[in-house]
Parts: sequence; structure tokens; C-alpha cells
Amino acid sequence: MQASEHIDLIQQRLGDPLSEEQLEYLLKKAAEEPALFSAACQEIKAQKLEVIPVDLDDQSAMDDLVAWLNQLASTRNAGKGFNNLVIGIAVLLLIGAVGSWFAFFGPEKSELVKKDLPETLVTENSTDIDEPINETSSHEVHTADNQNAIQPEGETPTEKEEAPLPTPMLPVAGKLMLPEQPVTPTWQSFDDPAARLDHSWAATTDRFIKPTAEEPGTLKPIQRDGTTEYYELLGNFILPPPHSDGRSLRVRFSDLRSLTVTAVNDTQEVELNYDGHLNMKRYTSLPVPEYTASLPYTYRYRMRRHFVETRIDPGINFDWGLEGPVVNDRQIDKDYFSIEWSGILNVPKSGNYIFHLDMDDGYQLEINNSVVGERWSPADVETQPAQHSVTLNEGMLPFKLQFFSDRMEARALLEWETEGLEKQIIPATMFRSSAEENAVDGLTARYCFGPIVEASETPATRAVDLTHHDNGAWYALTRGAINFRFQDNQFLVSRGDIPMTSLPMDAPPTHLTMKVQSRLRYLNSYNFEPLDLPAEPVDLARANPAGDLSWFETTDNPATGTKFDYDDNGNVILSRIQGDAAIHLSTKVPLTGSTNIYALMSAQHLTGIRFEHPQTGVFYSLFALQQGDGYAISMNPTDLTFTSAQYRAGMRGKGAIWWRAQYAEDMFIISFSPDGKHWIPGHTFTLAATTPVKREISFGPTIHVGTEQTSVTLNKVLIQHDDLIEKLSFNLPIGSVPNLADIDGTNSMRLPDYVDSLQLERPAKISPELWRLACYAKVLQLGATPNMRVEGLIKLLHYAVKHHRDFRKVRQALAGAPRRLQFRRPDTEIASWVNIHVLYDILAARLWFEGKPEQLAGLIEDWTNIDAGSGGRQRYNMPVSPELLTRLYLYHLRNNLHWKELYSFATRIDYLSLPAHGSQIFDKDFASWRTARWLRADAADHLEGTIKPNDLARFQTERSHQVETDRETVNSMLELLQAVETDDLDNAMKMVVNNPLVIGLFPVDKFGMHYQSGTTFLKSLFTNHDAFAAKMRAEGAELAELRLTTAINNQDFNELNEIAQKFPGTEAARQALQLTADQRLSSGQFLPAAQRYQELMELYPGKYHELWFAKANLAVALAGQTPEQEVANDVILEGGQVPMAEFNTLVKQLADYRGAQQRAPVKPAQVLGQRNVSPVKDFSIPGAARSIQRIRQTSFLDLGTRLIVNQPTGMSCLNAADNTVVWENKDDGRGISVEFGYAGKPARIGTDLFSAAFSKQRLTWRRIKANTGEIVWEVPVDGYPLADPIAAGNSIFVLKVIPQQTTFGQVIFEQINSTNGSISNSIPLMTVQRKPGLFLSARSVLAQDRIVFVLDSTIYSVNLEGELMWAQMLSQVPKLADQHLYDRINATQPLISGDRIIVHAAGSPDVVCLDRKTGGTIWRFQQPDVQELIGIWEDRVIISCRNGVQAISVQFGAPLWFQPGSPQPSAVRIMDSHILICNLDKKPTTRVVPLSNQRSLLWVQPETGKIVQEAELIGNESTLFDIELIFPFGNKLYGVSNISTGSHSLKLIEVVLP
Repeated sequence: MQASEHIDLIQQRLGDPLSEEQLEYLLKKAAEEPALFSAACQEIKAQKLEVIPVDLDDQSAMDDLVAWLNQLASTRNAGKGFNNLVIGIAVLLLIGAVGSWFAFFGPEKSELVKKDLPETLVTENSTDIDEPINETSSHEVHTADNQNAIQPEGETPTEKEEAPLPTPMLPVAGKLMLPEQPVTPTWQSFDDPAARLDHSWAATTDRFIKPTAEEPGTLKPIQRDGTTEYYELLGNFILPPPHSDGRSLRVRFSDLRSLTVTAVNDTQEVELNYDGHLNMKRYTSLPVPEYTASLPYTYRYRMRRHFVETRIDPGINFDWGLEGPVVNDRQIDKDYFSIEWSGILNVPKSGNYIFHLDMDDGYQLEINNSVVGERWSPADVETQPAQHSVTLNEGMLPFKLQFFSDRMEARALLEWETEGLEKQIIPATMFRSSAEENAVDGLTARYCFGPIVEASETPATRAVDLTHHDNGAWYALTRGAINFRFQDNQFLVSRGDIPMTSLPMDAPPTHLTMKVQSRLRYLNSYNFEPLDLPAEPVDLARANPAGDLSWFETTDNPATGTKFDYDDNGNVILSRIQGDAAIHLSTKVPLTGSTNIYALMSAQHLTGIRFEHPQTGVFYSLFALQQGDGYAISMNPTDLTFTSAQYRAGMRGKGAIWWRAQYAEDMFIISFSPDGKHWIPGHTFTLAATTPVKREISFGPTIHVGTEQTSVTLNKVLIQHDDLIEKLSFNLPIGSVPNLADIDGTNSMRLPDYVDSLQLERPAKISPELWRLACYAKVLQLGATPNMRVEGLIKLLHYAVKHHRDFRKVRQALAGAPRRLQFRRPDTEIASWVNIHVLYDILAARLWFEGKPEQLAGLIEDWTNIDAGSGGRQRYNMPVSPELLTRLYLYHLRNNLHWKELYSFATRIDYLSLPAHGSQIFDKDFASWRTARWLRADAADHLEGTIKPNDLARFQTERSHQVETDRETVNSMLELLQAVETDDLDNAMKMVVNNPLVIGLFPVDKFGMHYQSGTTFLKSLFTNHDAFAAKMRAEGAELAELRLTTAINNQDFNELNEIAQKFPGTEAARQALQLTADQRLSSGQFLPAAQRYQELMELYPGKYHELWFAKANLAVALAGQTPEQEVANDVILEGGQVPMAEFNTLVKQLADYRGAQQRAPVKPAQVLGQRNVSPVKDFSIPGAARSIQRIRQTSFLDLGTRLIVNQPTGMSCLNAADNTVVWENKDDGRGISVEFGYAGKPARIGTDLFSAAFSKQRLTWRRIKANTGEIVWEVPVDGYPLADPIAAGNSIFVLKVIPQQTTFGQVIFEQINSTNGSISNSIPLMTVQRKPGLFLSARSVLAQDRIVFVLDSTIYSVNLEGELMWAQMLSQVPKLADQHLYDRINATQPLISGDRIIVHAAGSPDVVCLDRKTGGTIWRFQQPDVQELIGIWEDRVIISCRNGVQAISVQFGAPLWFQPGSPQPSAVRIMDSHILICNLDKKPTTRVVPLSNQRSLLWVQPETGKIVQEAELIGNESTLFDIELIFPFGNKLYGVSNISTGSHSLKLIEVVLP
């Protein structure tokens, strides 16, 4: 064999496909070590190894594979060569000599066993465990733990006191019993102690496994640090059988190479085998008769039969016709039987004898042990008599005549004649039945019939009765622990609560044996609650009388006479009344969707059923052939060898039998069942992918070729159509699609290409997507090719999952899809298991988004019980359940505090995801078992008697940032709160009056998530406790007046602020608050002034209200914002009276002028319709700055006619008219820090821009002219910029981080003078850890008089004077527990709606609405699928999610609508009166076909979520894909394309009208 052939053989035996890198490695290795690969491959063939136990997903997979090949090759080489032979003989002689000595002179047997047991065990680090295991190895004792131990180097053997040995296990004859025990709790049935490193089970293995008495197996314990972790198993073992009361056995293997488990009761035997999957067979005895066993296995197959009836025949004179012999009251097969007549022939005198034989079909005549005549072949035409002459001597001569009849008439006539003896039947008196003394007249006749005995020295002595297999379920469930159970008279193998394979047994097994080569990782007994077994997929009781259908008869030869009739029960009877041609009865069945046809008939000799192939029109048949008391089922009954093999394989029946034809989209299967439940396929066809499929076929009963005038009766027929997917597309505009002609001949086009080739004209009112789907549905009504049908059905199902309102029918169609379509390996076809996972996830997302999470439980149940169809065995390397569905259901249970259900379900997912090795070797970043394990621990905190995962420390939340507080602040505020809540108001008042306002934050909730400053807390305290507020007003007024006078005299504005905060409601507080408001208005701090006037109006309604209202409007306008209401009266200011209209006009002019920099330019309405995609410019990050990844850290600012693109290494300006670059400020990025990964969105200062910039290896704050890029001023940044700059009035507010020791830094709030860059105010806020992720995700936004910014998953509010007002930590899931919450999550600015702030952050499954003033939570909406908060449209928040776009209420946080899709996070924008969604998928390759390939724009109505119009994106720029961002610029649409997780560049594209 060549190296490539070796690799091909290895690939066939591996469960998973080799990657390109692995394939290249093995080819290189095979070239380097050809002898190794040759020896190993020969041994694979010699041992008939079907599975190589190596997990290719493991990092060390190739090393493990080569080590396994070395081990296998060594077993082949062992014992080869003369020297090895001599050594082997010498060892055997030595053992014999020693054995003889022991037999005569040695100690007693019990003493020998006791003394010779080794004292130590084999450890995992021992080199012995890699040696090939040989069942005939003479140096191993067949015990559980008594093996030679090898400790790791440098270690001393472990003493017995430290690691007690399990009880030695010697070969024991007998059986084991499972102990009686309480019913196992539900959650515990999914617990795996060994996976939690609890190896106590290893000490009790002798209770559950023992070597058999004959050919006993060996258990070799493998230890680590003195603890037995697992056993090496090889050979035959006894196990305790499961019981009908729920007692069951759980076992977990790893490195499983072979497994056979046999369950036996008094009458039945069920066998479980492993060949990469679990296969179960029930056997019935099929003994080899003594006569057959006496024949050589190479003897004539017609004589070697499983059924033999013996009697004495007086002579040979039989004409059975078409009926066959009856022997000993037993009907012998009508066809294909043989007879051997043997005994002694009495030759009356010596002479020449002529023997006349009239035999139909063949014979061989032996006299005196010599062949006299022979014709051992079936006759094609009517046989003629034969005669044979032979000279015989007088006397008693041995006689034997062998005869066989194959088909139709059978006869056997033997006559003789000689001189003096006329031709006559040889009379019985001339025969003796044997040479024995007790012989009688006549011949011993052995009638041989039934199936042929295998041509083997050890032929099969049993036949398959029923079969069943797991259809890939165990592989799909990670091949972890399995349970042997007995329930509802079935021997059952399950994985957790999922039954995988089972077969009926009349009674529980009394014996359970196992032959295995594997590692035993866990073994224990349980008492399980009964499983909910899946219902039968079809109710055959609903079958109708066959006579309800219209039938017509046909024959292969018109000369053959046929007849069919109906009886009173509706049965249809077909008869052949003359001739010998095959005859048929047929009816036509439309193939609507996928179609299953079931037919019931009584088994009759050489009758059967036939079904038409949906492509070729050829009929394929299965026939019944009489075999003893039953019938063999065969496609070719005249081939006795083949039919006998079918008989032994279970293709046999007796009485009524069922036929089934499955017309799936790409499969055609004809099966047989003896009971209507267990099916064995007789014909299996994969349909030609490019040949059209007919939409109507014929089927019916048939009678085989022959002269028999026989009949066949068809009793019942059930025809099932599954066209639910087609029915779900009823709302598509199929009626607008013109009639199409059937597809003729082979057509290799994909369905989309075929529809395009029809050049159908799409009505303008129908969107491209709906039109294409309608065309698909129309084509499916025709004879399309399987390729087209499969793709069309998947796409229609995809559409139904996304849009159809009847969830019940969608669930039903989704669950039935694998039965219709042969789902294949992940990611290779559109009908792949990856895509079925995606469809379940999309439906789960819909249920979640539409506020129906309680229905997720039904979807989980559907998946658990899914019928995987003919592609079931291709489920591997997949999660045990769809990821998003699993995650959403976990979060739903947690959100509703269903702790018991959460613990059970999370434990179940964790258990089912656990591979055979007991550790998560498939530890992928996005695995849902991680979420399950983390939430399992969360639920355990709320329950008693549960167990937490042992690796919980891995899943602890690691916040890169914590809210900073101090003990003194916390204690003082807690004392104040306690005093108020206990009505100790005097003491509370003293605390407030005598102590300064607390600076800093402290927690105000019991979870430590919500923090407030002293100012904010004091306001809340007065608001929520009226008695305390009243006491402060009544008893603090005088003190407040004194302090006010002092503060005014000293011009102490800090004291004025304290008076306003500590004595609310008093006149002094009013004056203090008004003075601070006027002072801030006059000093240009407009927004703080406006906020204080607002507080005055709320706290002190009265005569000053109109003045404060006017001043608040003025302050707001000076800050560039438009007041919500105009003044209603003339305004009296300190300088005089201003008429109402004049004042309102002044305020409007100020707001327009000073707010121009804040307002987005007015955009023309985007015209709906088709678009072209055109590249504009590439923006690359210089090589020196490649640590800055992901273009999401690039910001865009639309100036109307100019577009500003801001990156960490420079800023560019593009012209809207022609897409030319107006100016650029670029740097090579040399020396750039990883902390500067986001330059922020530039702030507008009049016609200028402000931003952080990196230039010449330093960071600066820079003001530049927007038109030219000219630098107005530039000042260095002492530290690293953080979040976005905020322009308010004449100031710019920024955050920065000044590095401290190690990796920490101090966050500084700075107020910069926009005129010259000087720092007006600098306030330290907190200390943070300088992680790059903190800088990349930080965002800030102006919320009236304060700035709200996000650090990690914590939201802060700081007023414009630099005081932290509050902080709110969002709930955060550890990254290891749910990677989805961190991937593709865009950092976005908090959304502001009045006094509500809507926020989301990476790592949190929630969208949260906070109170602007206090930071308190108004509502929380759990959405684990969120990617980005897009914006606010009127009263709703628009959210971009992985599976679509969602709108929720600003007021309540309730879901309003959901539009399915899969856009990139920022490829959704609120524009005009629509929401624009852009999809720019990569074009499909020939290998991978996605569910949906969209290059389109969707205009969605924001009030309802309905699609207003869909426009295709066309053009030749197929290399452009994956729109990351969409935004308007000028009167055009722009986007960012061609990005990946590690991208260092972005491609700006234009989406233009054609």
C-alpha cells in the first residue's frame, strides 16, 4: 500500500474528518515511517478494527494517533522472527515445569492466591498502560486491582493505609444483582461524580462488574497520587442486569475500541454492539441440525439447511406438484427443499442394472459409495427422465440418493430394471433404512429446507429477530455515560433522560454480560424514574382498507391470466389464473411533499410488493419466500444464498407483515417490518441530485414468476404526506408566478440560478425576497431535481421560522425536517446539521423577542425527541442542543427565579455535553455547557442538597473595574440611613448639620450594584422620608439663615451649595440655590445653571416661578439646546421687562446659533429602491499600530457635505459630492500605546473639531478646522484619553487616565477651555486598572447637566463640575461562562430620553433603563442576544441583535416588535421615518450553501416592525461583504465592509441608486 492508501484507511476508521493540517502532517509522517504505517494498517485489517479511538478535536490528537499506531504496530511485530519463537517456546517450557512443581510440591491454592497478589497498582504515569493489551497474556491475574504497579520516578509506593485497595476480584461464576435503593432525584440522574473528581466509585466496582468464569476479562486499575481514577478493561465480564422497578446501571467508557453487551432472559437474547454507533439486535435460536453439522461446510449448500425432518420412506415415488411435501405433519417448503434418502439396497443378483430417475430438479445417485448418476443443476425447462446403467454384485450395498427442487413442480421417481426384472418402482422390501440391526424396510429420508447454513466451520446458530440502532444519537451526545435500563418490557440504553436504542423483551434480563476493550471511567447503580419514551412515529391503526383505493392490474406477459377482486372487509385480492409471468396490482399515489406509504398483507409464498422509483420509473420489489414455518423477505428470492443471509439478518416474517416506502426529498427507501415498529430496509437509494423527481408513482402487490395459480391479499394501506413546509408558505405571492413547465432531463443548476434563468418579471409591489421565495414554492410543485427541492424547502422553512405566526405548525415542520431531508455533516450542505441548529436558534430568538419565553421549553422538548432521519449518523462535533435556544431557556429560568428547574436543566446540559473522558475536551469559546455550568452553581445557592461544579472558580465574574468607595463614607451614610429609618430624627439631623457633605460614592442597595454620592443620596432621603424633611424645614430654618448670611458675606459658594442641599424647603435654602444658579449662569456654566433653576421650580413653586422658568430657558439656549416649552408671559429680569414674544425669539435664535454644532445636518429622504455597491476608500491602520484591531474603534462624524473619519492614527475628511479626500492628518503609529485604541467621536466647536490625536509619538488634545484640517491649537495629554469628548457651552469636557504604579491609573475629569486649550478644572474621579478593553469600550454622552459614561459594565454620572453623582453596575456574566455576551458587542453611547438613560454593556444579558437623577433602575429587559443599542425612535428603543432587530418600550421595557435577520451590529440605522437594515452577505461557494444569502436593504416601519420595502444590492463587487456599519452621508448611503475579528483595515463603500 502507498502512503496515501494508508491515510485513506486511517481516515475511514476515524470518527471525524481530518483537517488539512492534520492530513498534511500524517502524509509527511507516513513518508518518514512507512514501516510503522504499513504494520499498523495491516493490523487494523487483521483485527477488523472499525474505530480508531482518537478525538481529533484534542490539541494532542496527532500525537495520540501516532502513539496508537505505534502500539498497534507493536502487537503485529510481537512474536515475529525465529528468536522470538525460541524465547516463546522456552518460556512455555519453563512455565510448564514450574506448574508441574507447584502441582505436586507447591502450597495450597488459596495460599497461592493470597501470596501471589501484587501489592501495588499500575499508575497513570506507568509505561505499562501504553503497552498493547493481549487477552492471552499469561502474566496478568484476572482481578480488579491485583496488577503489578509502577510508581512514577522518584516516588515511593503508596502504603495501603493511604490508598486502600478495592476488594480483589477473582473469576466468579454466577450473577450480580443491583441493590435496592431510593429513587434517584432528577438532578442527580444527570450528575457525574467522577467528572467532579469524586473517584469513590472505584472502591465498589466489585459489586457491579466481575470477570466471567470462562475466558475471564481483566481490570487494570490506573492510579494518580494513590487514587484509582479509571480501569483498563479487556475481555469478558458479568454485570448486574437492570430491573423493571427502575434499578439501572450507569457506565462511562473512554477510548472505546470494542463493546458487546448481551442481555438474556429465559426466552430471549438482546445484543448491543458498538461500531462508532450503538446497534441493538434481538436474536432467536437457529440451531444447526445434527445431520447438517455432519456435512463439511464446503458441501453442497442445498443440503446444508437449518431445518431437517427425518422419516422412513418405503420407496422413492413422489409427485408433489406445486405443494411440497408434508413430513411428520409439518409442511416442507414448497420450493427450494432437498432430500437425502440413505440406507442399504438389497441387490438380488449380480448383473447390469438400469436405474430410471424422473427428478425435478436435480439429483445425485450413489450405490456402493460410487456415483452412479448425477444432474446437480436446476432445470430451466421441464425435466426429462434419465437413466443410468451400473453393474452390481449381489448383496446388501450402501445406497444414497440426494435430490433438490428449486422452483415450481417437484417430483422424485426411482425405478430399476435388469435381466429378468421388469422396470418397476424399487419396493420397500429391497431397502433397509440402515446397516444397523434394528433397521426397517425402506430408506431413511432427510428432508432439508429453510435457510442455508453458513459456509463456515463455526456457522451462526442464531438469527436476528428485531433490530434497532441509535441513529447517531450517542455520537451526537458526545459518547458520554450510558444507562442500561429495563422499562415497559424493553431493554433500553439511554444517555441521561434520552432513550437512544431499545428492543422488546418479554421479561427483564436475568443475565448481563459484556465483552469490551476500553477504559472504564465510571460505574454505579441508580434507581431512575421511568423515561418518557417517544411515541410511535406513525399510528398504523389509522390505515384504511386497501379497497378504498383504485387499482388496476398488469402483467409482464399478456398471455398470463390475472384476476383481482375485493372481499367484504375491503381487502384487495390479486390472483394468477393461468400462465407463468409475474403479475401486479397497482394504484397511483401523488408525491405531495415527502410521502410514506404503509401496506399490510399476510405473508404468502413468492408474493410481495413493489414500489416505483421516483426518478427512473423502475419498480423495486420485496418478496416473501417460504422458509419452514415462516417466510424470508428478499428482493431476489430465487437466490437462496442471498435470501438465507437476509433470513438470518432479520428479514423474515410470519403471518401479517408491513411494507413501507419512504419517498423523501433525496432518498427512496423500501423497508419491511414484522410488527409495524421495527423496520429493516430492503432497498435504499440516494436519488440522483440532478435528475428531476416525478410527482406521482405507482405501487401495489405482486406475484413472482411461476406457474402457480396463486393469490396475494393486500389488507390495509396508509399514505402519509408531509407537505407542511409548503403549506406554511401559503402567504407568499405564489399566484403571481406564471405557470412553469416541468424540468426535462438532467439539470445541475442550483435553485436560485434556475429561477434566475427563467427571467420571470417581478411585479413592482412584491419585494425581491418574497418573489424569489414564491418562485421557489412554484418550482417545488413541479418535478424539480432533489438539489432544487432540498434547497427550496430549507429556504421556505427558514422563511416560515422567521415570519410565520403559527408557532405550533412551525415547530412541527422544524421537527419533521430531518425526516424529509437527509441532513448531512456540519457546514457542507444547505441541509446540514449546522443549519438545523440555526433554524432552532432563530425560532428561539423569535419566541424570546416576542415575549413568549415560556414556549422555549416546548422547543427544547422537540429537539430532545427529534427524529434525525436518514442523516442521523452525521451528527457529530456539534453542541448537544442548539446554542442560543439553550442559553435563552437557561436565562429565562434564571430571570423568573425558577431555581429548581434551572438547576435540573443546567445539570442536564452539562452532563449531556460531557464527553467520554469526563472532562470538557471540546472546550470551545461559545459552548453553551459553560453557561449551564455557571448557572447550575447560581441555582445551587438557592437550593438545599445540591452539588456545585468543582471548577466553579473558573467561572467567577472578573470585572476589570469596580466602583471605588471607602469605609468611612459607607459607615457614615449607613448610620444616617439607620437613624432616619428608626425615627431617630434628632440624631439624623445632627449628622446632616454637623458633618460636611460626603464626597464619593457608596452602595445604596443590598447587592452592592447601585452607588450614589452624598448629594444624590441626601436628596433621595428627603424625598422618601417626609417626616425627616419636615423636621429639617421646621428646626433647621434658623440655622440655615445664619449660615446663609455668613456664606454671602464670605462669598462662599461651596457653603451656599451645602445650605441648599441640607435644608431643602427653607427660605435660606431657596436663596442659596438661587444664588448658585445665578452665579453659574453668569460664569458661563449654563447647563448646571439650568438644572438649578429646574430644582427651584420643583421645590419652591410660587411667585418666582416665571422668572426661574425664563432663566432656565435662557441657560438652555446658551448651552445650544432648545427648551421644551416657551414662556407664556412677559419676562421681568434684573435689567428690566422683556416682552414674551421678544424673549422667546431671542431664546430660539440663541439655541439655533449656539446649538448648530450639536445638531446633525438635515438629510434628504432616502429614495427606496434597488442599490449598487461601490467601494470608496480603504482605511488601513499602519503596521506600527497593529495592536489596534477591529474597525469598530473607528468613529465617523457627518458634517453634511463632509465626512470625518477618526482613527487612533489619524483623521481624514471626505467630500460628499465626489468622495474625494479633502484633507488628512496621518501618523505612522510608531510608539502608539495599546491604551489608545479609540480616538473618540470628534466634538464640534462651531465650525471646528476637537479630538485626541496621536502624532510624532505623543498624544495631544487638538482643535482643528473642519474645512482644511489646520490645527488651531494643540496641547499634550498627560495620560491616555478615555471615552468621547463632550462640548457644552464654551468648554470641552474630557476624561483621561493618568498612569500610576503597575497597571493602574487614575481617571481624571477635565474641563478644557475651547478657545485656547487651557484646563479650567481637573478633578480626580477614581482608580482603574489600565486594561486595553476598558479604553476600547468606554463611551460618554451628555445628559442635560451631567455626563454619563460607561466603563466596562458600570455606568457613571458626573456633573459638569466634576462631582460623581451615582454609579450603577450592570449584572455581568463571566466571559468564560458566556462568550456570546462579549463577541460582536459594539460599545455604544448610552441613549437619553428625558430623565431616562438606556444602557447596555458587553458581558451583560440585560438592557437597563436608569433614572438620570439617581441612577436607580426603572426597568430591566433581559436580552442575551443584543449586539448594539441603535437609538430611540419616539417611544421605543431600537436594538440590533444577532438574529434580528427588536423594538422595546422606552417607558416599560416591554417588547413591541421583532424583525428577523442577521445583520452586523451597526448595519442598522434609524433614518427618516424608517429603520434601515443592510445585509451584504458573501456570495455562497460551491461547497457551503448558507440558509440565507442576502445582499439587500430593508426599510422597516419603526412603529410596527413590518418591512416597507426591500431593495437588492447588485453589482459586480462580490468581494464586498459583511456590512459592519451603515450611515447616511450627503444624500447617499455609506457603509463599512470587509472586516474580520482581527482586521487592521476597513473599506468604505457607497450604496447608491443605479
